[in-house]
Amino acid sequence: MKLSSRTEYAILALLELGQRYGKGFVLSRDIASTRDIPESFIERILLTLRNGGVIVSVRGAKGGHYLAKDPGKIRDEQISWLSVGVIY
Repeated sequence: MKLSSRTEYAILALLELGQRYGKGFVLSRDIASTRDIPESFIERILLTLRNGGVIVSVRGAKGGHYLAKDPGKIRDEQISWLSVGVIY
C-alpha cells in the first residue's frame, strides 16, 4: 500500500509529537525541520490533525502543538483518514 505524501507527513508529525509527549509545546517549524517535512505542508497537516481532535494547538509566544491524548491511544486508521481531510 502506497501512502500519500500528506499521510506520510502526518504520521511523521505525530511521531515527533509522540516522542515529545508530556514535555510541553512543540513549534511547527521544529516538527518540520526535525522530520524533514516541507514547511508549506506542515501548517495544513497540523490544522487537519487539530480539527480532528488528535492534537491541541496554542497560539502565542509560549504556544505550539501537543498530542491531545496518550500516543498509544491513537489508531492508525484515524491518522490515515485525518490526513486526507476526513474526520474519522
